[in-house]
Amino acid sequence: MIICLVAYLPGLFTMPPVDRDESRFAQATRQMVEGVREADSPAEVIEALAVPMIQDRPRLNKPPLVYWVQAIPAGVLGLDRAERDIGRAWFGAALPTGNIGAFRVASVFCSILAVVFTWRLGLRLFEPRTAFVAAALLGTCIMVLWDARQARADQLLLACTAASMWALAATWRRPRPTSRSLALA
Repeated sequence: MIICLVAYLPGLFTMPPVDRDESRFAQATRQMVEGVREADSPAEVIEALAVPMIQDRPRLNKPPLVYWVQAIPAGVLGLDRAERDIGRAWFGAALPTGNIGAFRVASVFCSILAVVFTWRLGLRLFEPRTAFVAAALLGTCIMVLWDARQARADQLLLACTAASMWALAATWRRPRPTSRSLALA
């Protein structure tokens, strides 16, 4: 995990948005958080969480889970003046409103989760040294290093895939004979 933090954190809050998809993910998440904050009824909260929007158009090409995961650190780190003061206390500099780094924290967290699940999978199937090498290779892979610094869905998908592979291996290695048929189902 320390390897991941050392590799992913430099430039996280200072690098500008690198492509239009990252900006679209961040804008949809921003509008979701603002919609929840401005909601007057539970129905408006559910609507704001269920349908990600960019301006007045729904953004339905990705599942809402991506925006929910990004909304947590974005709501804490980057949407208003009080949260900028939190950023100043934590990082030594103010996080300006709209800082893309606040939306990227979710990708860093998901990348670390993917590395941890890969390590657990390696422990389940191989020896501890092999598990460590596999996790270190995933954590320092060029694509993971690049995508961990972007506010997109890729790292969430990687974490979910690693988690499902670990769960399948854990189910497959159980001593009960019925677990194998459950794993295949």
